Amino acid sequence: MNRDLNQELKNWDGWPEAWKPTAGDVLVGTVESYDTGFTPYGSVRTVIVTQENGERVSLWLSSTVLLDLFNRLKPKPGEKIGLKYMGKDPKKHYHRYHLIVDREVDLTPLGGETDDLAVDVSFSDQRVR
Repeated sequence: MNRDLNQELKNWDGWPEAWKPTAGDVLVGTVESYDTGFTPYGSVRTVIVTQENGERVSLWLSSTVLLDLFNRLKPKPGEKIGLKYMGKDPKKHYHRYHLIVDREVDLTPLGGETDDLAVDVSFSDQRVR
């Protein structure tokens, strides 16, 4: 994807407000860019998301669960995402999220599948009479 950096800079109006969800909140929008934010605890990866209504929010990947979801699914700038915050786990107290990336699913084999063409020896040794 070739980004139009001139247009991005013309449209830049400062850092957008952070998305601060409560349990059940959903964020749907397009990944605009990634950046780094700074907190008293250190640097944190951030994602700028343009919501369907045109509003921009910054999503701080300060939760290891959320960061892991973004690392696994790797949404790219220009891709549409859906993120649901499900609150804290009642027993383990970590933040729970569900992330969906709107893209074609890759169904190439991962290695644990069985080969449909493999010969079943027990069946092939039987003689038909």
